[in-house]
Amino acid sequence: MKGSDVEGFARLLRPRDDDTLRAELRVIAAGFATPAVIFGGPVSVGTLQISETLGTRTAGLRGLLVSPRLGLGGRAMTQLRPQWVEDYASAQTITHDYDRPVINEGLRTIIAVPVVVGGQSRAILYAALRQSTPVGDRLFDMLSRAGDRLAAVGFVWAFVAAGREGSARAHYLARREHGDRHAAVLRHLFNRMLGQLYQCLQTDQKYDATKAFPCHGTTPEPAAA
Repeated sequence: MKGSDVEGFARLLRPRDDDTLRAELRVIAAGFATPAVIFGGPVSVGTLQISETLGTRTAGLRGLLVSPRLGLGGRAMTQLRPQWVEDYASAQTITHDYDRPVINEGLRTIIAVPVVVGGQSRAILYAALRQSTPVGDRLFDMLSRAGDRLAAVGFVWAFVAAGREGSARAHYLARREHGDRHAAVLRHLFNRMLGQLYQCLQTDQKYDATKAFPCHGTTPEPAAA
């Protein structure tokens, strides 16, 4: 990968300017021949917040908080693999804690794909149709590829941030000095960045690296796995 490619990927994931999640959702939406509802959001502290929606008719999904194991997204979050239903209202494989916003939106066929980084779900991508239809290989592959791209970009973002002067690099160096291995530190760095992105979405603030890494001058947490 060229240096310019690394910079490009890093710019894609900076929450202050561009939103990679939104970009991936638009790619997914463009791949549908029929109108679809595309949505998703980051997972932080075990909770998914749906922050991006495309093609919706109501405001019920945007800002929705989804807990682990609950609903289709909560199931994908804990199972760490794609989940889907071909008729949401009658599905017996999921809980129905979020029926009101989903049914009000008229969604029937839904697939939820987790973005897995370091063995944990860091975001969930959804694609839905307002008619009941089998989930084909094309739809499954399209969302899975989007999830893989987001997971890979996260490590690139952390790698670039660790190589630049600033709070993120100081945090990286402190953990390395404490005995963490390179890959583990990058994973931890990315997790902290996603946590700060979640806070930005919750509080409507811009990304601030000094808030994401406020204690880089102190003894770090125990070494990462």
